Amino acid sequence: MQNVLNCAPEKLVVKAMMYYYCLAHILICCMTLQVVKSQTCDSAQACITDLEQSDCGVGFELVSYHSIFGCCPGCRRIGEGGGGGDDSDNDQDDKCRPPSQCLSDGSYAPVQCKGDMFTGRCFCTDMEGNRIFGQMWRREASEMSCACSRARHELEVEGHVVTLHCTPNGDYEPLQCNEGMCWCVEPSSGQPTVIPMPQADMNRLPCLRQ
Repeated sequence: MQNVLNCAPEKLVVKAMMYYYCLAHILICCMTLQVVKSQTCDSAQACITDLEQSDCGVGFELVSYHSIFGCCPGCRRIGEGGGGGDDSDNDQDDKCRPPSQCLSDGSYAPVQCKGDMFTGRCFCTDMEGNRIFGQMWRREASEMSCACSRARHELEVEGHVVTLHCTPNGDYEPLQCNEGMCWCVEPSSGQPTVIPMPQADMNRLPCLRQ
């Protein structure tokens, strides 16, 4: 009888840890499978040229929003449309927009980038292309996923209380805790990498010991 009593609390802890481990996996799967198609992502089929003013020749000017067969910037004869090299008066061609990053289901990819590799920025968006929490310099965003930011946003829209912890670029913080249990996750996906343990013992987690 004494052995049974000694083992019971330990079994309860193991069951609780497995429960939170499964719960974390279910949460990630639900966020991955959810699809919103009220606004379709359009890649715009745009391209950006590497033209410079010297390529335009005499009597032409380089205009940021002037396209050549859908590519921009382009050369335009001086005096046409706004003139004087002042782009503020030029009609902006929508075909010159940097193309959006789209997924195969027609929704917007979580990460959208604008600008060049040195001064450009990447930011997180919801499935309809609206900007949400999370951004960083484009030159540093090669592994940016915005997975945490998007999952958190979608849960909040549905009215849920959200305990997900995200980094400034929208990825998951390596340590996640909820209802007294803590575990380590893969920052780019949120997938648990260890079995959850009580918050009082979280210093034993590998993501805190690194």
